[in-house]
Amino acid sequence: MSAATRIVVAERAHTASVGRNSVDRRPAEAAPVRVADLYSWASALTALRLGIAVVLPLTAGTPWLLGLYLVALATDVLDGEVARRTRSCSRAGAMFDGWVDKILHVNLAWTLGATDRVPDWWLLLWFSREILQLPMFFLLLADFRLSRAPPPRTNLAGRITAFAVAIAMIGAMLGVRLDLATWVAGGAGVVATWMYGRVYLINRRALRASSAAPGEARGVLGLE
Repeated sequence: MSAATRIVVAERAHTASVGRNSVDRRPAEAAPVRVADLYSWASALTALRLGIAVVLPLTAGTPWLLGLYLVALATDVLDGEVARRTRSCSRAGAMFDGWVDKILHVNLAWTLGATDRVPDWWLLLWFSREILQLPMFFLLLADFRLSRAPPPRTNLAGRITAFAVAIAMIGAMLGVRLDLATWVAGGAGVVATWMYGRVYLINRRALRASSAAPGEARGVLGLE
């Protein structure tokens, strides 16, 4: 059995062992990123969240800040559900959703920090995942362009990070200091970065193996 075959067989066995709800670590040919895929009701909800993110700093010190953020969180839940129900899920939509989420929370965090609602160092914990993933951006850029990088997915640690950040931000807007949520966000962000980096490295190793033995590896991957 070749190296490429062993890698793929091991990954498939691992995926089967942990259940169908786990992250699929097998490399596969991803759909291309197309702007046309953003013309959907789901992307319209994501675009609404982007608009809210832009105006959030203008509502600092008013009740609108919390209200708009809660509306933005609602659109974050609804856009995925709408995409599934209308069968408009796409790689472009997933990437758009992820970037808008980051813009929303960066703008809100900056607003809370600038108005002294939270200590400035809290932002380092809230965005530990993004800070640690920054060096990976340039490595991922070429692979995303060629549709070779793992599709955008949120692992368990990433979900915990997002939830903890949201709770800490809501608490700050209500005047409640939630240190525990902030520390949880920081720790989970580190774990989420490690998990995504591991998936990415496994993906690249298998792709290199398939390039070394294209006929056999592509047959095992089911790409023929």
